[in-house]
Amino acid sequence: MKRFLKVTFWILSIFLIFSGCSRDSDKEEEVFLEGKYKVLKVTSEIPVDYNADGVFETDLTPYFTCNPSFTFQKNGTLTYPSVNISIRNYSVELYTGYLVEYETPFCEAPQYSATYTMSSDLISMFTEWGDQLKLQLKNGIIISNFNQADLAVDAGKGRKILKNVKLEFQYSKN
Repeated sequence: MKRFLKVTFWILSIFLIFSGCSRDSDKEEEVFLEGKYKVLKVTSEIPVDYNADGVFETDLTPYFTCNPSFTFQKNGTLTYPSVNISIRNYSVELYTGYLVEYETPFCEAPQYSATYTMSSDLISMFTEWGDQLKLQLKNGIIISNFNQADLAVDAGKGRKILKNVKLEFQYSKN
């Protein structure tokens, strides 16, 4: 009987030791957001003529000289910019409908504060005004799709019109 108890004790001990171990591949990779993320790319959902040069494009990154950024803290808070994208004093040429004289996007100061939580690859951001905004984390890039602006789009027959266009901002950690 003593031998049976001894063997059972050792088998249970070995089982408990090995069941407590796990392979690194079994663990979900822990993501650390802390740090500053600068704008990497800004794109529009449809081609726009941002600078009135007659070229319609979806990559608006070259026009963002203000370099907006997010800063994530360990304590679940973050700071984020207010980016204004507007057309300044545009005029419409008679008969052609061309819009002219655009303004470069600018970042307002100071940066705003918010709190955040993270679940899988989704970051929920809660602003000081009570808004809940969603950011996506994909391969180390933070993607925001909640921005929009009135921009010039092709209306056909050589004409442009202002249309509210959704923008995607991509941020990378520096």
